[in-house]
Amino acid sequence: MQGVAVHFPDRLRLRGPRGLRTAIEMAAAAHNTTPSEWSRRALLQGLQADGLHLRDGQITKVRSEDGKRDEIFAPADVEIQAVSSTSQIDR
Repeated sequence: MQGVAVHFPDRLRLRGPRGLRTAIEMAAAAHNTTPSEWSRRALLQGLQADGLHLRDGQITKVRSEDGKRDEIFAPADVEIQAVSSTSQIDR
């Protein structure tokens, strides 16, 4: 089976505590993946834990009080400053 090339258009750069890069590399190696893929998965899992689901540029917010979903459309060129059940998307 051949791997499928996936294109991710957005880039993310962040600062972290000393040793973070090495820890990510170790975790990625333990899961037999690249540091980039491991980081992407970890960030997406963290967003889901916070009630945010990202798919194809669309963010879905799950309201914890009733379990319903609110959809927030966010095109790639929109910067979101804060996301909550009452916030607005700044354009």
